[in-house]
Amino acid sequence: MTIGITVFGIIQRNAFAGKLSAAMGDSGGIPGGALLDPRSVLTPEHRAEIPPRMLDILISSLSSSISHTFLWAMVPAALATISILLMPGDRVTVTRKAGEQTMN
Repeated sequence: MTIGITVFGIIQRNAFAGKLSAAMGDSGGIPGGALLDPRSVLTPEHRAEIPPRMLDILISSLSSSISHTFLWAMVPAALATISILLMPGDRVTVTRKAGEQTMN
């Protein structure tokens, strides 16, 4: 789980940064230094400082990166489902040799 969280965190961060830089281009950044810390965008104080157009770009980039991450999370889920379906349905049988005692 630790490796999975790290990998999906990196995927989400890279998708967010890529979408944000592609959408903003040369617009000059966000007031209050919110680009340095995306979590600060979620505070009401910083949201009030951000122009509505830039806030829409941030929200769109963040939601897009989250959905992108969940799509990538479907890959291991699909692989697990496929591997389960390919497992044989045989039961494990235990045979006892003559003369062995069973534990009750």
